[in-house]
Amino acid sequence: MNNTEYKLSQAQEIFKNVAFHIVAKEISTKETHSMVLEGLEILSDIEKSIKTENTKENQCNQNENNEIKKVQSRLKLWAKSERQGQINVRILNAFLGLKQTKDGCITVDDIQNELPSTNIQSNLQQMTNIAEKNHGKIFEQNVNCIEIWDPVCLFVSEYEKTIKIYSNSFHLTAYANMTKQKAIEIVNNHLQEQSLNEENTNISKINDTRDVWWFTIPPERFSNDLHLLLKKTNGLIWLKISANTIRPQDVFRLRADVDKIDLEISSDNGLNNYMVDIKKSDGIGYNFKQHIEHEFN
Repeated sequence: MNNTEYKLSQAQEIFKNVAFHIVAKEISTKETHSMVLEGLEILSDIEKSIKTENTKENQCNQNENNEIKKVQSRLKLWAKSERQGQINVRILNAFLGLKQTKDGCITVDDIQNELPSTNIQSNLQQMTNIAEKNHGKIFEQNVNCIEIWDPVCLFVSEYEKTIKIYSNSFHLTAYANMTKQKAIEIVNNHLQEQSLNEENTNISKINDTRDVWWFTIPPERFSNDLHLLLKKTNGLIWLKISANTIRPQDVFRLRADVDKIDLEISSDNGLNNYMVDIKKSDGIGYNFKQHIEHEFN
């Protein structure tokens, strides 16, 4: 029995006694009046308690409605290509992918295993709670299982359809025709920091006549962090060569006419020299696989 039920039973007992004593004429009018006032006071307390609970419930409902609207708005933004690298978006995408491949309960560890290089704990917590400055409540955690929060299921389904449609068309055309600025934006969004810029980044698509990514780079650029973006038909490879880890003149072919390093990185995935610089005249090409930071597909 809760407090309101207890007080209600008290009031009922008082008024039963009043009615009994009035019929039996066993107590004075003054005593009857006192008992009635006591009962009315208890009823007043009950009324206040109910109003307080209703106010809390209304506030809770309002907070929930606001959260649902926020999630609806956020998911429309997350479906855009430039947002797909964000940790919260990757968590949601990992969950949706697991739903397609895993039977039964999806756990936090399952999602973490899909994103081994990212600590998901703080971001996932924001996605399971209603708060003013969270990512938006997407998930509900029931014991060990992660599930989509029921009020936003429809919006998540719409998001999933959007990214599937976008992904199918994007894979066919967008990466191959992507500008350098757009590619830099995708990597920086993935990093959630502005590490790449016009000065420290080179980009190349697969050559029209040979299966290579071709770069011409001044040797001094290797003195600082150098980022190479390799466009594929259906993706983008991000390479990072840390500052002063390579003495380029000793490793790569130097074009004497322009005093620049000439790279031809093999894009033929069917050969043993995939991601190897095949421009080196002595035939011992440098393997760039060790510098792959991330592949966007």
